[in-house]
Amino acid sequence: MTQKSNPVPKGDAAALLRNPERLRTLLAAPETKRLMALLQSENGSQLRAAAESAKKGDSSALSGMLRRLSASQEGAEAMEGLEARLEK
Repeated sequence: MTQKSNPVPKGDAAALLRNPERLRTLLAAPETKRLMALLQSENGSQLRAAAESAKKGDSSALSGMLRRLSASQEGAEAMEGLEARLEK
């Protein structure tokens, strides 16, 4: 399994945001739900704080959480499944 710090390159993220139907489909995907459950189980309040910081332009805390998650087998598998959906 490979570790990736950013599964969605910036340009791809912008394209995804311009396609509400694809974004809804991605958000409803089992891999997305699994990743969110794993992130929340790590520390829900830490996740909220990291998301708030990311909204303000500092994604370092969120990136750190994703790096730790991708180091686990379960997290890496969910990320790989999500990445495969993004490539479709």
